[in-house]
Amino acid sequence: VDRPVTNVPDDRTTTTQRTTTTTKTTAPTTTTSGKPAELFVLPLSNEVLVEYSDGKQVYSKTMNDWRTHDGVDFKGEKGQKVVALADGTILAIEEDTLWGKTITIDHGFGIQSRYCGVEAASGLKKGDKVKVSDTIGTLTDIPCELMDGAHLHVEITVNGTYTDPVEAIGREVKAAATVGTTAAGTTTKAAS
Repeated sequence: VDRPVTNVPDDRTTTTQRTTTTTKTTAPTTTTSGKPAELFVLPLSNEVLVEYSDGKQVYSKTMNDWRTHDGVDFKGEKGQKVVALADGTILAIEEDTLWGKTITIDHGFGIQSRYCGVEAASGLKKGDKVKVSDTIGTLTDIPCELMDGAHLHVEITVNGTYTDPVEAIGREVKAAATVGTTAAGTTTKAAS
């Protein structure tokens, strides 16, 4: 049913030729600088300290327990600029006991990103529109992940369901040169 039938002979004695004209509408693919437009970018570095666990339990050194890791931790330095991974609207700027200072961006189409451990840029407020690569703040601490060093924890949800940020962003990343714990609970030394 899902495939076209190809083994049926065509016994028609007459055929009709139909001409169809279509207009293709495309979004701009270049910026004013002539470079291709970016839809998604990495919000910090391309070095991943802790990957998305996809519902599997991982060990938290800081909290001394096992829990899911619903985002990706990108290696960084305290005070480093954090950028919006895509165009959107600031949905919330909050302070959370576990995650520290957070910024949530609504990208439309049911997609939201949350940046944990980020001091909002001066003047940034709920309702502001941001473009891909706009600076939204600077890296600070994440109380529930303090023992993992300076990093940005990013979560992406699609229609309220967590998804792997690296897959959603679609950019190449590498494991940071540090010792970490995998979703299976094994300790590994990441390649640099």
